[in-house]
Amino acid sequence: MPRKLLLIVLIPGIILVFFTVLYGPKTAYAKNCGGGTACACGDTVTATTSPGDIGNLTCTTSGGLIVGASGITIDGAGSTITGGGSTNGFFPYYSGIYSYSYNNIVIKNLTITNFTYGMSLKTTGSTIQNLIVNSNELGLMFAAGSNDTF
Repeated sequence: MPRKLLLIVLIPGIILVFFTVLYGPKTAYAKNCGGGTACACGDTVTATTSPGDIGNLTCTTSGGLIVGASGITIDGAGSTITGGGSTNGFFPYYSGIYSYSYNNIVIKNLTITNFTYGMSLKTTGSTIQNLIVNSNELGLMFAAGSNDTF
């Protein structure tokens, strides 16, 4: 391949890679938490939380916590989950706590503030205790659940 043609092909490719790396999507991959593994914003709680698993979270670029299993307890032990403000977005990204179709969960001892949805739940047989949900656009949103206790 002639040198001039090689430069014509390579230079735009190098520029494209440079700008993709520099300005491309900033994806944060969430992890599973609970059961002694500390939680961070956007994580999926897959086991009952232990004291200290949650702590105070400030979630400005993602949602709070996602419920990822039935039959677990999320005990915030007095922690606060704070969002980045109402964005009129969709769940789970703009919810302090989000659960879709996991049942018999307990969520307790938390303050959830400054999200579009404080909590967005589709659950059956779950218990919500000692929660402060304030300064959210919509505090609690329940869809198609039954036998939940507050």
